[in-house]
Amino acid sequence: MFTKVLLAATLLTVVSVPAAQAACTVTLVGPLQFYSNCSSDNQADDGDELKMFIDKTPRTTQVIDGSLGKNDQSFINVISTANADFETDGSGFANFKSVDHGSKSNTLTAYQFVPGPSPTLPDGTPFSGFDGQLFRGQIDNTGDFNGDLFVRVTLTDGTVVSHLYTGLSDKKDFGVLGFDEQPGVDELVRSVFLSVNSDGAVGGAFNELKQIEFSVPGATVVPETATWVMFGSGLGAMAWLGRKRRSARFAL
Repeated sequence: MFTKVLLAATLLTVVSVPAAQAACTVTLVGPLQFYSNCSSDNQADDGDELKMFIDKTPRTTQVIDGSLGKNDQSFINVISTANADFETDGSGFANFKSVDHGSKSNTLTAYQFVPGPSPTLPDGTPFSGFDGQLFRGQIDNTGDFNGDLFVRVTLTDGTVVSHLYTGLSDKKDFGVLGFDEQPGVDELVRSVFLSVNSDGAVGGAFNELKQIEFSVPGATVVPETATWVMFGSGLGAMAWLGRKRRSARFAL
């Protein structure tokens, strides 16, 4: 099969984004848009991002299954593999931590994510795969870390898109990074490869990788409780202003 390889070095454009995503830097690379410098995952969320949940048993492993949208391990929607052992510290929103986190002996330098075999999401919605990913984390300096994180995305049509995030710190959470397909592109992801010690990235290892979300075409995201409270408060304020205006008119 003919493979199209798109490199950020040759097809890189920084564009302005809508107000809801104003805090993010968006870099266009071929059919994908890569997010960085986001102050929260909501600013890179286009409404179809589902959280990746992992099982309830803490364990040391190099492979783990995840379900999207609900902590239900009978639905394998994402399979994550790593080049070294990592551990999970409980159930819920995905949080992978190196067994050697915080140490120069940390060898956890790469993860790969692929769609799982389940044809549905836990709520019964059809699942054919994902077309984007968001994540946060921390990096250990195991040598001369150069601040880079390499991402390689392979799409189902064979297109390979590569991007190098630069300027990351090994002293703190590097914030929200990730990618999504550009509007009008209709391809799913075959695999996502993340590395802090290959393809230009040097001297780092993952301390942890966490708050992992995937963009799923057709998924409907239910707003969290805080969002509903804000929405209800807004409706209440609008109703109050409406009553006040009507009262003012009748008082004239």
